[in-house]
Amino acid sequence: MVAVWSVHAAAAASAPLLPWTILFVLTLVTLLPAILMAMTPLVRLLVVFHFLRQALGTQTAPSNPTLMGLALMMTWFLMAPVLAQVDQQAVEPYRAGQLSGWEAIDLGSRPVKHFLLHYAR
Repeated sequence: MVAVWSVHAAAAASAPLLPWTILFVLTLVTLLPAILMAMTPLVRLLVVFHFLRQALGTQTAPSNPTLMGLALMMTWFLMAPVLAQVDQQAVEPYRAGQLSGWEAIDLGSRPVKHFLLHYAR
């Protein structure tokens, strides 16, 4: 009987975190397209593909979803080194318990800021 009570007590202790986790995940899913367009070269690639399609004289030959898929793959390829740096400098030390959450966010944002400043005019 005591073991059953302790399981229910542990479940009740973690229950207040569930609404916040759901709120965080839904907010992230909602903002993900804006983050993807603002912090990656996705928009530039789509503009270049649009001009290339116009230069070839085809209006819809490669369809928009095809161009979007190609731009997403190229964005992943271009952002992979930045994501690897973020993982190495911030995520792994945070998982190992060497950094607090705010320190990990600060260290993880540095490679992204460097990438954005390097390619922005």
